[in-house]
Parts: sequence; structure tokens; C-alpha cells
Amino acid sequence: MTRVKSKIARMDQPMTSGDVAKLLGTSRQGVHYLVKNDPTFPAPAVDLPTGRLWEREVIVKWAKEVGRLK
Repeated sequence: MTRVKSKIARMDQPMTSGDVAKLLGTSRQGVHYLVKNDPTFPAPAVDLPTGRLWEREVIVKWAKEVGRLK
């Protein structure tokens, strides 16, 4: 767990699935669908028992590349 805490502490702007959903204009279920079905969707930086965390910059970059953000 210490390694996970260290990784989280180094994250600049961690995002939960709810945060990702808001950014993309979808639901948390929509994010779950992307995780399972879109091979281009970024893997979470951390996968915790309570949920996944992504780096904001990685999600923003992906969203711009696929046309989900301008």
C-alpha cells in the first residue's frame, strides 16, 4: 500500500471516474464502458479497491486526440 500512496502523492491532478465522466460529458457508467471496450482509452494510473485514478493530462490528451474535447 505504501507504493500506491507514493504513486498517488506524485500525481499532479488525479481524476476519479466521476471526474473523467464530467470532463467527457458522460456518466461513470460511460467511463466504465470506455475502459472495457475502447483499447485507446488510457489505463488508470492507480487501481484501488475503492476505484481507479487517472492523470488529468493523460485523459485530456486522449480526449483531444479522439475528438471528445477541443
